Amino acid sequence: MSKFMKKISLLDTSKNQVPFSKNRALHTMMAAYAIVFIILSIKPVNTFEWWYESIVPLTVIILLGLFYSKNRLTNTAYLCILTVLVLHAVGAHYTYTACPIGMWMSRIFGFNRNHFDSIVNFFFGLLISIPVLESIYYRIRIRYIGACMLSVVIILAASAFYELFQMFSTMILSDGRMEIFLGIQGDLWDSQKDMAFVVLGAFMSMSTCIIFRINKNHKIHMVRYRKN
Repeated sequence: MSKFMKKISLLDTSKNQVPFSKNRALHTMMAAYAIVFIILSIKPVNTFEWWYESIVPLTVIILLGLFYSKNRLTNTAYLCILTVLVLHAVGAHYTYTACPIGMWMSRIFGFNRNHFDSIVNFFFGLLISIPVLESIYYRIRIRYIGACMLSVVIILAASAFYELFQMFSTMILSDGRMEIFLGIQGDLWDSQKDMAFVVLGAFMSMSTCIIFRINKNHKIHMVRYRKN
C-alpha cells in the first residue's frame, strides 16, 4: 500500500493528539464551512426550508464540538463530515427538488425527477460511515470486519432516524411547506430509495476499507485494535 493511502485511510489511523487550539487543518475546515453556510444562507430559494433543514447539521456541529476532547476524530473523518454538510447546505439553499445539479443531471440523462437528494444520501453513507467506523474501532474491542459491518447498520439507523424526523415534521408543517421539505416529487417510495442509497454508499465505503485491510494484514479475522 502506498504511503498516500496509509495517510488517508483508516488502516493505519492513530488518534490525533493535537489539541484543538493547534489543529490548523480543522480550523481551516471550520472556517470553510462557516463561509459556505453564510453565503448559502443569503436569499435561499425557501427561507423556511433553509433554516428547518439546518437544524440537524447545526446540532451535529455542536455535538462534535462538545465531545471533541472525549471523542476526537482524525482530520480525515472531519473532512468527510464537512463534505456531507456542504452538500446538505447546497440542497437546503436551492431546495432538494430544484437544485441545479440535479436539474442538470435530469436534462443530460433524461431523469423524470431531480436526483440531487439521491446524490447526497449516497455520499452520506459513503463518507459518514468512515467517522462512525473510526469511533467504533477505537472504542469497542471488536474485529475490524465486525466494526465495518456495525458501521453500515449504524448508518442505516441514522438514515431511518432522519426519515422519522421528516415524518414527524409533517405533523406541524402546512401542506405547502410539507411538500417542499419532504421533496418526494410524486414518488411514494422516496424514503425507501433514500435509505437504499445511504446503505449502498456505506457498503461501498466499508467494503473498500476491508479490502485495504486484507491487503495489509492478509488475515482479516485476526485483526484487532491494540492500544499502543
